[in-house]
Amino acid sequence: PSHDIGTLQTAGIITPNTTKEQVAGFLSVSHYTGAESAVAWYSGGVADTKQIDQFYQEGRYSQTQVRLIESSKASKTLVGG
Repeated sequence: PSHDIGTLQTAGIITPNTTKEQVAGFLSVSHYTGAESAVAWYSGGVADTKQIDQFYQEGRYSQTQVRLIESSKASKTLVGG
């Protein structure tokens, strides 16, 4: 939700210097755990971080695929009509 990014910005996690890959990772964590839990995770206040770390990495990775997806969509030729 849109309030997730606001919570992460207020907590200083997402700033103007945060990369788009990091933003995607933080929003992925926030989506799966909730914004407050994402803040706690970022601050080191979560004991078991394995699953949350994976959400973060998956979100970051998703941004590495954007150019590939855009290239793929642009290369498709519609036949017929």
